[in-house]
Amino acid sequence: MSRTDLRFVVARARRKGNRAGTVRGTIAILAIFAALMLFVAPVAWMFVISVRPADEMGNGLALPTEITFEAFDKVADFGFIQFFANSLIVGVISATISVLLALLAAYGFSRRRFRGRNALLFTVVLSQLFPFVMLVTPLYIIFGQLSLIDSYLGIIIAYVAITLPFSVYMLLGYIDSIPASLDEAAEIDGAGTLRLIFRIILPVAWPGLVASWIYAFTLAWEEYLLASVLLTSPDKRTLPVAMAGLFGEFTTQWDVVMAAGVVATVPTLIIFLILQRRLVGNLAGGSVK
Repeated sequence: MSRTDLRFVVARARRKGNRAGTVRGTIAILAIFAALMLFVAPVAWMFVISVRPADEMGNGLALPTEITFEAFDKVADFGFIQFFANSLIVGVISATISVLLALLAAYGFSRRRFRGRNALLFTVVLSQLFPFVMLVTPLYIIFGQLSLIDSYLGIIIAYVAITLPFSVYMLLGYIDSIPASLDEAAEIDGAGTLRLIFRIILPVAWPGLVASWIYAFTLAWEEYLLASVLLTSPDKRTLPVAMAGLFGEFTTQWDVVMAAGVVATVPTLIIFLILQRRLVGNLAGGSVK
C-alpha cells in the first residue's frame, strides 16, 4: 500500500470515528433531555394547575387563559402557614440532631476498634432493611407511656431514630477516606476527641454531612404516617397530613391541592440549590486548612 493510500484510509477512519462520536453525543443529549422532561414536566404542570382559574379545571392539557393566585389565597386560609412552620421546625431540628449523632457514631466506627464493633455496625445496616411502618405501633405505645404523643419532641425523636442508621452508614464512608495522619497530627497538637471531630473531621467530611442532612430533612418533610399517628392536635399537623385533608370524600379542589403541592415543594428545592455547591466543592477544603 502506497503512502497516499495509507493517508486516505486513516482520514476515512477518522471521519467515521467523528461521525460515530457525533451520533453518540446526540443520543446522550436526547436521553438527558428526555430524562429532564420526565422529571420536570409533572412539576411544571403542577405549577400550571395551581395558577389556573377554578372554572378551567376541566380543560385537560390546555394552558390557562389567565393566571390567578386564588388557590394560594385558599391555601393560606386553610392555615398552611402554620403547617409549613411545623414541618420546617420538625425537619430542621431532627435532621440536625441526626447528622450530629451520626458524625460522632461514624467517627467511632471508623477510628476505634472495640469488641462487638462489627456486630453493632451490622445491626445499624440491618435496621435499614425493615420498613419503618413496623415501628408505628411500638412507638405509639412507648411514646404514650412517656407522654410524648402530640408533641414536637416525640415526632423529632421518631425521625432521628429513622434517619440515624443511614446517616451513620453514609458518613462512615467519608470518614474512612480521610487519612488517619490528620488525627495523629491533631492529637500531637493536644486536640481532644470532640475538638478533633469538629475542627478536623467535620470540614473534610462536609459534603457527606450535607448529603446526610438533606436526606434526613427530606424524609421528615415528606413523612406522613408517623406524623398522622403521633400528632393529634390540628394546630400541630405537618404539611403532608394537612395536604391529605384537602382531598374530599366527593369532590376535590385540584387547584388548591396543586397550590399546596407548590408550597410543599419550594423549600426542598431552595435548600438543595443552596447546599448542592457544598456537596462537590468542599471535599478537600478542610484538610488544606
